[in-house]
Amino acid sequence: MLAITAGAAPATEKATIPYDKLDELWQKLAQADASKLVASAQILSKNPGVKPAQIKLVIRSAAGDIPLRVSAEGYIGDFPRTEELRKENPPIEANQPKGSLRLTIGVELAVPPTTTFSYARLVDGIAEAIKFMKAQAGGPTAVEPTVQAVIFLFPKSGARKATIEVGTTSGQRLLTADTAGQVKLLIKPTLAGENPQVTVSERPLHLFIDSE
Repeated sequence: MLAITAGAAPATEKATIPYDKLDELWQKLAQADASKLVASAQILSKNPGVKPAQIKLVIRSAAGDIPLRVSAEGYIGDFPRTEELRKENPPIEANQPKGSLRLTIGVELAVPPTTTFSYARLVDGIAEAIKFMKAQAGGPTAVEPTVQAVIFLFPKSGARKATIEVGTTSGQRLLTADTAGQVKLLIKPTLAGENPQVTVSERPLHLFIDSE
């Protein structure tokens, strides 16, 4: 993951992000399997009093302003990617003071379209993520990252309610979301061979890779 923090400036000056900072990630990810990996960009305020939902982002293009969607968790959605914007590289302006925001960009597993899917889907997604991370780190000689788990992030309404059920040959394993709506599912080689079905009570918002 890459964190970008703007330097200190007068409160009247708004925070901006160059368009190409975000577009670069999507361009790199074009080399990966889009059915397994997706780009992730989260913007948060360093001021604990400012919630992600209060952050507004607008691409200030010469052709007209383009508002960006920011989720309740601060994730940027529906990022427009066109040759015109790439050539222009307009600023993405926030309604917050410069130096007050932190942008984290990276990749995560694609969320399956159904609430039941094979364990192999997670394992294959992790393999694709490791290949992508190695390529970005310097090719086949780079140290392979270790992935220990996948973190499911459910909507806030699913906190302490959303569940993951893994149907192994030794029995059903049921995990429940914590107060933040997260469930950490450990990835085990033994289960990769068995390939059990994974059932979620509702589709998660994100599938984060827990790596070292």
